[in-house]
Amino acid sequence: MVEVQLRAAHWTREARDAFERVERWNTRARPIAEQLEGCRLVEVLASERVVGRVALDRVDDVGCVVAAVGSMPGHRLVAVLPAIETMFGDVRAVEIETKRRGMVRALALQGYELAGFVMRKGIEHGRQVQ
Repeated sequence: MVEVQLRAAHWTREARDAFERVERWNTRARPIAEQLEGCRLVEVLASERVVGRVALDRVDDVGCVVAAVGSMPGHRLVAVLPAIETMFGDVRAVEIETKRRGMVRALALQGYELAGFVMRKGIEHGRQVQ
């Protein structure tokens, strides 16, 4: 078993660039780079090496996992969620948006419930994109 640690970190160019790799999974109209403004950065370490990063925000009494990136061969980084959740402190809920079906299943196994759907229609110059 690999020991995994979490640590609060400062935003660096390397950290911001890492989140560009998950833009294709973004569920919002705003690019992830813009969503990171004001977020806390948490690094996931295995064997003292950064293997993942998580951007956290809080809206009133709801913790939000804005984006996450990384991988650890043979392990799912979603397993660190219980520890991430405690980093929000006193919240009534934690929200995570995803368009990855496998992530929905993995989150459901940890007690998360589907809260809605995100629908998007392309519009260009005031006209529908076909």
